[in-house]
Amino acid sequence: MFRRLFSVISFNYLLRIVLFFLIASGGLVAGQWAHAVSLTVVGPDGEPVTAYRWLVEEDATRYSVPGVQSPETLALNFHRSYMPPVAKGDHTNSANIVLDPAKRYFISVLPNSGYTIGGAPISPGQTTVRVVVNKLPLPTAQITVFVFEDNWPINNAPDLPEEKGLEGFAIILEEPGGRYGQAGGQVMLDAFGNPLGTEYNPDGTVKKMGDGTIFTDANGLAVIKNLSPGKYGIQAVPPAGQNWVQTSTIEGTKVIDAWVKPNEPPYFAEFGPPGWHVFIGFVKPMVDSTVLKGGSTISGRIVNLHLTRPPNYSFEKGEPFKHTIPWVGLNDLSAGIGKGVFARQCNPDGTFSIPGVPPGNYELVVWDSNLDLIFGTLGVTVSAGGGDLDLGDIPVFQWFSGFLNYVFYDANENGFRDPGESGIAGMNVNIRWRDGTVYQSAVTDSTGFAPFYEVFPFFNWLVAEVDFSRFKATGATIVVDNGGPINAADPWSFGGLLSPQPQPDPANPGQFLPYRVETGTVLTEAFQGFL
Repeated sequence: MFRRLFSVISFNYLLRIVLFFLIASGGLVAGQWAHAVSLTVVGPDGEPVTAYRWLVEEDATRYSVPGVQSPETLALNFHRSYMPPVAKGDHTNSANIVLDPAKRYFISVLPNSGYTIGGAPISPGQTTVRVVVNKLPLPTAQITVFVFEDNWPINNAPDLPEEKGLEGFAIILEEPGGRYGQAGGQVMLDAFGNPLGTEYNPDGTVKKMGDGTIFTDANGLAVIKNLSPGKYGIQAVPPAGQNWVQTSTIEGTKVIDAWVKPNEPPYFAEFGPPGWHVFIGFVKPMVDSTVLKGGSTISGRIVNLHLTRPPNYSFEKGEPFKHTIPWVGLNDLSAGIGKGVFARQCNPDGTFSIPGVPPGNYELVVWDSNLDLIFGTLGVTVSAGGGDLDLGDIPVFQWFSGFLNYVFYDANENGFRDPGESGIAGMNVNIRWRDGTVYQSAVTDSTGFAPFYEVFPFFNWLVAEVDFSRFKATGATIVVDNGGPINAADPWSFGGLLSPQPQPDPANPGQFLPYRVETGTVLTEAFQGFL
């Protein structure tokens, strides 16, 4: 029995050695018979590029075949964030790259000089791959910006020819810095190291030196030339004292993204006809007395539109917004596509009143100064008989999720905030990506409160972290939003912001609490945020 066992172990050990040398020599890859892929690198005109380095990574993204339904939909299975490197080399060994014929790959190529980096996908079983790289230096890029008065109708988009451009708005160029939410500061220089606005002769010499500032002209237009290709953030700053309020956003901020490529044309085309790379609308507080001279008053209150939890999909009315004050506008639909006749900020509690409205059809529009609210519209009809019109609570979507934090002195060290336990000021609270780097950071105020009102709904996990440099952590109490109707009288709804998800009460089987408590050294907590 001892000899038989020894023989089995010896055979398995020998088999491992043989497999190792097969894989090392290119005979096997990940259990599949391997095959060779030959790499060719050329310039934009087909000229051969002979000196370069290459890297092959496994393509671990979800593969979609047009017309074929896959059980791994993006709603249930996100792309993997790690693409394993499997091979690397240079021009001396690019004719025999050994790969698994059953897998998908992507190859990146970095020429030694004179050309940009390039790459190409490699399909299962593919035996040749051709990578095209561009010549250096790359042509510069440009960004066109249109700033307009958003009043015909008020709708956060340009409507020509009724809406006119706005002159004298300063255009701020922001360097994104390479990571979401981390700006690299204001861009002041062009691709050649001269201030923005510098003009050049055909031979590249300076024709007129710029001063780093860009302003819209009499038509509301601004062109920023001689930029390095890439992604930029654009912000329009109104002249001081003119009370302009921005209405346009693409993802809940005043900064509008612009992606520009080498030799970028002076227009942007994505859906529909081409236009400016960036357009930004503004409106002033107004009451058009030539229209609003009727006898009716339209009133209501703007509240948060609270989603239900999947798989339900109903919308519920929440409470007024705590971190921003909405604006409301009124478009008169009797004037063609709708002329803006009213624009005012709501009261701090979200209520508003529009007096003097005559009978007719109107469109109520909603946004906010922080642009955290998705621009909302609501059709309104004032009857011929007149009378006031109370719209009640009007729910509006937010762009972002919210994540609220309280840090307190846990006198009895039970991980739960008991009455009389005070908040701790000056404690740092972080939200981290899953690789540990910081996405957002905040410091608690005098009550121990540190809110994050603008957490992008990534639909994937983030990690919250509390500061532990000054005090020992004793636990955490977590309240999760369950979606659906909100009971504002429930103290765990935090002023009507969320509907607590029932959690089993460990002390009373069969009973539920609106929170759960983790005791001990609890420093991090994973969470997902939705609209």
